[in-house]
Amino acid sequence: MSANNSPVIAGKTSGIPIEATPQAQLVFKNLERQAPKNYWAHMIVNGINALCSGQMSVNNVFIKEQAYSKGAKGSEFYVVLPGCTASMKKLSTGRYKLLHMTADMNYFDGQKKALKPGTYTAIKDDQDWSTKFIPTGNISQKEDRVVAITDGIYNEPDDAASQCEGFIVNSPVSGGEYTIYKNGFDMHFTPGTGRIGGLSNLKQAFNSENSPGLHESAYLLAKTMQDAKDIDGVRWIAERGGSGVLTQAMRILADKGVTLEKHTVFLSNPHTQQHKIIELGSKLNLRTARNISINNTIHPSELVGGVFFGVGGYYTATKRLQFENNYTKLNFVGDIAKETVNLKGAGGTGIAIGAAMGISLGVTLPAVFAFVGAVGASMGVSSKLAETFIPRLFNKMKGKF
Repeated sequence: MSANNSPVIAGKTSGIPIEATPQAQLVFKNLERQAPKNYWAHMIVNGINALCSGQMSVNNVFIKEQAYSKGAKGSEFYVVLPGCTASMKKLSTGRYKLLHMTADMNYFDGQKKALKPGTYTAIKDDQDWSTKFIPTGNISQKEDRVVAITDGIYNEPDDAASQCEGFIVNSPVSGGEYTIYKNGFDMHFTPGTGRIGGLSNLKQAFNSENSPGLHESAYLLAKTMQDAKDIDGVRWIAERGGSGVLTQAMRILADKGVTLEKHTVFLSNPHTQQHKIIELGSKLNLRTARNISINNTIHPSELVGGVFFGVGGYYTATKRLQFENNYTKLNFVGDIAKETVNLKGAGGTGIAIGAAMGISLGVTLPAVFAFVGAVGASMGVSSKLAETFIPRLFNKMKGKF
């Protein structure tokens, strides 16, 4: 066996050596030297150790598409971690050998400069929001903490905090304006990559849990969520395309068998399919509010993403009835009725669907239509238009009445 192919010890997990080629060992050792003072390097070292030792499934990392090559000596593949790509091979023992590795040693500096995804705490001073980078990636160790997961349209964390304020304040699980202004909130920030999901990225809207473009941010968010699992009352609120990052992070955690029974999740105007949050939330034992999301069906990105051309609300209600023990048939019918009214207000013709589904569950037709009428009477089309196309101004003005 040549020197280039001979196994060498790159690191240890539970006292068991992991195998790596000399090239991979050099990169890995460099990361190990940085790990004590560099959160990102520490995370990558732990991740590679866990992968090589078989303690973490490859399902928990993104496997580069079309990167498999099968030969007589087994399958080789690439895994992609934030700022790091590794070529690996599965051994007959069930463990993995590290064949080749590249790492961006400036990744942590990029996080500090808001060029890479990271965790921030946001505080409001008079009318302005200011943010501070959290090097450890952990949220504040406080009960009932609100954490925002932002869309990918912001270049600066301060701007992200300011723009997502209304989405967070108006979420029923946030505690409202007083709580947010008094305590601030933590924030998972995905810098300036463009809108996530929605009309501009249909593939991502429909399959956010496996989207390669979200993996870097989602992996970091998953680590933040796992580290916070013992903090009571954490509320993870995704605004617009942030729902895609949250969805993929939840999939990573579900594949690892992590549970978050002390936490709650909510989607504010999601641009990716919300029913997947229900399925994944059930696996994670996450709490859900009576309403899992706020949706605006006249917004194109929400219509094609969050509510899936108008039927996503129905599908979400069906999934909740299937997966959530405290979600009753009456809850189901109420949600179907509200969804039907929303569609009607957006030009849809789905009222028969809501009625038929209600009847199939044994709820009388008059009850369904009475509820539809009551919700419809409370809808204001003008305010919906304002909320859709000038959300920041709408949220500011709403607070004055």
